Amino acid sequence: MKIPTITPELIAAVKLYCVAKAMTSTIRPIIEGYQRKILYILQPIDQHDGKIITEPKNSYAMSDEDFALYTRDCKEEQQKAGLKTDNPERCPLLVAEYNQMNAEHLILERAEYITHVTRDQLLCHHPGVETMHKMTELIIGLVFSWAREHKIEMNMLKAA
Repeated sequence: MKIPTITPELIAAVKLYCVAKAMTSTIRPIIEGYQRKILYILQPIDQHDGKIITEPKNSYAMSDEDFALYTRDCKEEQQKAGLKTDNPERCPLLVAEYNQMNAEHLILERAEYITHVTRDQLLCHHPGVETMHKMTELIIGLVFSWAREHKIEMNMLKAA
């Protein structure tokens, strides 16, 4: 099977996604580490089941008072770690995840000429988000194969 011609726009989207994914992977352990430490110290109670919250993903269930303390301490730890965002009210991990998600959407959009499938169609196919992620990984593999075959450098630190 002949690999279709890959556009410079799709190559750029793949590079953007790879950089965004690397950023998310790099800062996740730092942020989740200090979030867990803060939860351990604060011992906030889950307002739904009365148990102590130990996972950052459950921080939404703490009281407003506990959440204010949690947020304050997270901002302090964020500063200590040297993590910055355009808006100091935003969590660097959420910003990184958002950027990665947008880059993934860009890949899917720019690869429609190959896949003939939209992101919305992928999301409607059970199990939705996982299907979208699998398609993204397949497209990335296709782009890297094509680039290798055509001797195109895929250095993430260089523009497409």
